[in-house]
Amino acid sequence: MQETASSSSLPFRQRAPFAALFIAASLGVLASDQHPEWWPAWSAAFLCAAPVVWKISSTPSASLLTFFMFAFWHGNQVTTDVGYQRSHEKPFDANEHTVTLLVLSEPKLDQLRSIQRFVALVSCIDNRAVCFHVSAECCGEPFGYGDRIIAQGKFFVPTHPLNPGEFDFGAYLQRQNIYLSFRTHRDVPAIVATHNQGNPLVAIALAGRHRILQALQEGLQDDTEVTQVIQGIILGGRAETNPALKRLFRDTGTIHLFAASGLQVGLFTGLAWSCLRYIRLPRQTVALAIVPVAISYCALTGFYPATLRATVMAMFMAVGVSLERPVAAVNSLCGSGLLILIHDTQELFQTGFQLSFVAVFAILTAVRPFGHMLYRPFQIDPFFPMRLLSPWQRNWHKAMFQTCELFSLSSVCWAATAPILIFQDHHLSLISIFANLLVVPLATTVMLLGVTALLAGIVSRSIAVCLNNTSWLITKLILLVLHTATLVPCHSINVAPSSLLQPDRVTALSEGSDHVLHLHIKGHDWLINTGKLSHWRSITEPYLQSQGVNRLEELILCDTPAHEIQLLEQVNGGFQVAQIVPSPQGQVADQILRFRVERCNPSVDSDGRAALVEIFLSERPVRSEPIARDPAVEAILVRLDQFRVLILPKVTEMSLSALKCGHADVVYCGRQMGRRFPRDLMIAKLSPSILVLNGTKPEVIANSVTSPSSPKCFYLNQDGAVTAALLNGELVIRGYCGSEVRLPSLSR
Repeated sequence: MQETASSSSLPFRQRAPFAALFIAASLGVLASDQHPEWWPAWSAAFLCAAPVVWKISSTPSASLLTFFMFAFWHGNQVTTDVGYQRSHEKPFDANEHTVTLLVLSEPKLDQLRSIQRFVALVSCIDNRAVCFHVSAECCGEPFGYGDRIIAQGKFFVPTHPLNPGEFDFGAYLQRQNIYLSFRTHRDVPAIVATHNQGNPLVAIALAGRHRILQALQEGLQDDTEVTQVIQGIILGGRAETNPALKRLFRDTGTIHLFAASGLQVGLFTGLAWSCLRYIRLPRQTVALAIVPVAISYCALTGFYPATLRATVMAMFMAVGVSLERPVAAVNSLCGSGLLILIHDTQELFQTGFQLSFVAVFAILTAVRPFGHMLYRPFQIDPFFPMRLLSPWQRNWHKAMFQTCELFSLSSVCWAATAPILIFQDHHLSLISIFANLLVVPLATTVMLLGVTALLAGIVSRSIAVCLNNTSWLITKLILLVLHTATLVPCHSINVAPSSLLQPDRVTALSEGSDHVLHLHIKGHDWLINTGKLSHWRSITEPYLQSQGVNRLEELILCDTPAHEIQLLEQVNGGFQVAQIVPSPQGQVADQILRFRVERCNPSVDSDGRAALVEIFLSERPVRSEPIARDPAVEAILVRLDQFRVLILPKVTEMSLSALKCGHADVVYCGRQMGRRFPRDLMIAKLSPSILVLNGTKPEVIANSVTSPSSPKCFYLNQDGAVTAALLNGELVIRGYCGSEVRLPSLSR
């Protein structure tokens, strides 16, 4: 143990020539990514710097040359792609074409639309040879990897989101070097011309993956959840994994078990090393023999970034051991990153790539020093002989040393990956350290049992079933630990650094015909409507997470949502909802509702002025009971300093005529209930400066004629989510797509 402690600072004293080159390469890619078309300038800078490096052999000059080289290489990779060039053509070609596609990924079936989604290589367009990748949506007979199909359809540029926090599928495809999507004509299904035209090694890896997945569920067909956990731990989670299961692992900070990484590669290469040592082969031969094992597992996981990094790093170390040369782990890590970026510079922007390298670097440099610091209170005098201790004392010190190392490992990984998870996922688990201490040893046991079951299945199916059932028992224990951990209050939180300094604001989300708004006033949050269940999962919930919202003071339901019970359960499960307003009954309920809104939020100024949030209710007859009255939310008035923002869930001439709220600077208009948009009545009644509309055809036609006195219009379907925020006394109305209007404080 003393020897271990003395070598705790060894990673900082190792020579790592690849470290500076890897950092320079990463900076070069980042510099070139904003303007990839500038790659000729980077090329000229590289040619000018090359003679200097040739004359001055130093680390700074070599790093500078690497910076220029990767800046040129990244820009060249992007701009020379045919798909990138076609996506930037003006005008864009939106005509139908007959296209030949080669399926490069396993198709995913959309049963609702009866289409298949996959990544494809376009090899021919209208009998003209081309070569670029697309994200394809095709209908027709079931496709498989390596099928060459002929389809008729259109190319289009992937759309970008209209709401903050929404998944940017277009940016995701660009990081995969895919700049166009292809969609077949609905009435013309694609036809398979030939089969087995893909990479034979990838086809073998996919077939092997399916066989392993099938073997891992032998005897466990009745428990889908446990089967998916076992398959995800051993081979990495994919589309076959339940999203709720992934969320459980994400909220507990153990999602890395579902992302095949260095843990699995290290386990399998370690097993191969241990087995090959008994063959009595030379050490150099055994070291090289583990390389095929690492490459095979990397292929089975689909060349996931973390697995690819671990595989290349294992190859570096294996070659070093084979040549009997000392191997610096940090140098191998940076060398593997350099090779990956040479192959594809877009890997730098993958979250898995970033998490993998940051976590491994932290493990190599900080785990031992931090573990040694934790062990100091239990450490005995280094001059005291260990053999003089009693057996239970030696076991106690050994157990405490291992516990400190495990706690150090979990803490360092959590601290290193936390910034990336906050900025990328806007989410952070606070119980990750302790959950990993309990779950990772169990998951390692599941991996060992899974490998043993795969090998035993070759000899006897019954033995494999027994081992799989043992894995089932341990996996049940893992799920029990994780479900218990989620009972801890605030076990995971949403964190958004950008929202910490944001002012009071009102945001309307672009969700089609649904009218969903978020209010952030005096550090508190309200949500008006939830939208559809599908919109909640894809738009509203990611938006609230991106804003760092963990608690909703009030959930105001102007419209009863579809799947109300299921949707409200998800809202309350993801966010702590203090109050829900579901249209109470009677005049007494009107008073209770108004009192509740004013009490549970700082809606009244400290000076005793008017409420900052005021709800206007009206009674409407219920169809089933003509005598009864059902109060509905007709309008919500929000005061941002001296500005007045009015929210109208439904726009009708009758509701506008009966509304008693006076002037409004900004009016958020919800659903239009009549055939004609009551523009003139709204201007005469409210005299707004800004109108925020959904962007339906009647609304656009009604506001097409503008005059100096006409209000400025924002359309959610065009401008994206519209936010009215109070900044330095001004009211700034900004669309997510870039449009902006400012109302000066002295203009009123």
